[in-house]
Amino acid sequence: MFSLHDTTRTQICRTLFVALCLLPTTGVAVWCWVVNWPSYARWHARAAGERLGWRVALDRVTSPRPGVWTYEGLSISDPDTGHLLVAAPFVEIDQRFDKVSIRLPYPATINGRRLETLLRAAQRQLRAPGDWQTLALEAPNVTVRMQQGGDHTLSEVSGQIEHVADASRLGLRFKLATANAKRPADLAPAELTCVCPRDTIDQTVLQFTTGGPLPCRLVAACWPAASRLGAAATFTGRVSATEAEGRWRLELAGNLNAVDFERLMAPFPHRLTGTADVQIAQAVVQEGRVETVKGQLRAGPGVISRSLIQSALAHLRLEAPKEVLIGTENRLPYRQLGLTFEVGSAGLVLQGAVAKSPGAVLVNDTQVLVRQTAAARLPVVNLVRTLVPQSTVQVPATRETHELAQLLPIPPTTPPPGSEGPLPRARTINVPK
Repeated sequence: MFSLHDTTRTQICRTLFVALCLLPTTGVAVWCWVVNWPSYARWHARAAGERLGWRVALDRVTSPRPGVWTYEGLSISDPDTGHLLVAAPFVEIDQRFDKVSIRLPYPATINGRRLETLLRAAQRQLRAPGDWQTLALEAPNVTVRMQQGGDHTLSEVSGQIEHVADASRLGLRFKLATANAKRPADLAPAELTCVCPRDTIDQTVLQFTTGGPLPCRLVAACWPAASRLGAAATFTGRVSATEAEGRWRLELAGNLNAVDFERLMAPFPHRLTGTADVQIAQAVVQEGRVETVKGQLRAGPGVISRSLIQSALAHLRLEAPKEVLIGTENRLPYRQLGLTFEVGSAGLVLQGAVAKSPGAVLVNDTQVLVRQTAAARLPVVNLVRTLVPQSTVQVPATRETHELAQLLPIPPTTPPPGSEGPLPRARTINVPK
């Protein structure tokens, strides 16, 4: 055995004290001071904002263990407009190797009027290469804030973005919290799948299944026309969509329930009230214009104006008893409206579908008000003529007709390729003041 001098032992003890006690304690103290300094939260916010392309603000950032960060008071805004997009009181981020997990243990808030901005950001994250291969999201409750207090709560939200060799894939599942559901397990989850192939540029393939009924107001930010269906309108079904170079093509099938006819007919001078249920067998929408739609509609009870009945008789090949068209009031109550419809580039086909009344389109408690004369394919523009008041031209040039022309598959005036002869001379129209 060898002995150490007292001075040597003292130096060894001091060195061990500094290396094992003083330096780690000082390092922890400095780290605590750094992470609690406001500039540290601003640095994290700036880094997150550059990655997402948004304006990010944070109240506080902590790191309870290696590879884990907690964000307190997170808010995300649109850098161009300044509108708040997402607010979360607490976010936990766990990054290990090539996987990032984001957990929101407390209810978060999403601006429902800016959902399109969030979807575009999700597309950017799918296409942008990152230092991670998998990003997972978990949130027990997320509130979607809509205009005029129409909020919707999504529960059991879970999502994942994966970067693989041939494509990037986004999967999202959630349930809509409703007061009518007995238990959360009674609700079928909505599922969204979005794929961006690597071998094509600016292409997105989207599949969406609603599970249970979803409010149409949720998509009003992406498709403003959905707000015209009414506050209580819901959709149940599936949607397939493809985007190529900024052009969208949608195919959907399902049920539209609780459509408010009064709100839908608000821009037109005719009156029609009642709640409608629409079964859509097939619908194809190309860049916001309906290419094809087939289905069945049932509505009632409600009120219809005699002027609308007269317009429908003139343009849709329907018939009605004389007493229906004569009256001191323009309002006429009805019990049920039912018809099957098919709209496409080839024309419009309508058939009466009121139960126990073959060929009937509109009935009240005592008689058939409107009946179909014979099934025939009509020009789609006849529907425009039915809804918009007549003038000195075939189709009035009004804001209402412009909106319908943008939505319906009205054929162009250009002759098909290979046709001979000059183009027909355009008619002059009078624009109503």
